[in-house]
Amino acid sequence: MDAKEVDIRFPAPGRPGSYNFVVYVRSDSYIDIDLKHEFTVTVEEKVEEEILPEMWDSEAESDVDG
Repeated sequence: MDAKEVDIRFPAPGRPGSYNFVVYVRSDSYIDIDLKHEFTVTVEEKVEEEILPEMWDSEAESDVDG
């Protein structure tokens, strides 16, 4: 049997906490191979990063302005 890996992307819930999800994979060609996978995602509070002046490239800024 061939296997295939697929990324399933979705936006995280807007509030911190643990969220339970269920993914169902169903076959339209074969009987009794449907899958159900349960998993939990923990969303943490967003941390704002401080951008320090030395992180900016002064040459790159002058190219944008000029």
